[in-house]
Amino acid sequence: MGVLKTLRTGLGLTQTEVSRRANIQISTYKRYELGINFPKMDALGRLAELYSMPVGSLYSLLSEDKETYSRMDELHIAYEKRKARKKASEDDSGSDQSNPTEGGR
Repeated sequence: MGVLKTLRTGLGLTQTEVSRRANIQISTYKRYELGINFPKMDALGRLAELYSMPVGSLYSLLSEDKETYSRMDELHIAYEKRKARKKASEDDSGSDQSNPTEGGR
């Protein structure tokens, strides 16, 4: 679970409630929570105030969270590439086999 979601659920708030209290569009807040976007300083300040923590602390936590998401993305990309290479290899080996019923009449 991401930092923002952990903080939000710890206070028993919904994404809509956080976005309203922090004056952030709901779609923007959802992207923050998913790790797609990183909050700009003004939004970061409002979120830190909402969660009663220093801006620097929230920034550090979110930076660590973003690194985790980046590593997960890298692993997912590597997995998909490996899966595609394996499928291509299987397709190549299957197309090289000749049809034993052709020819030898």
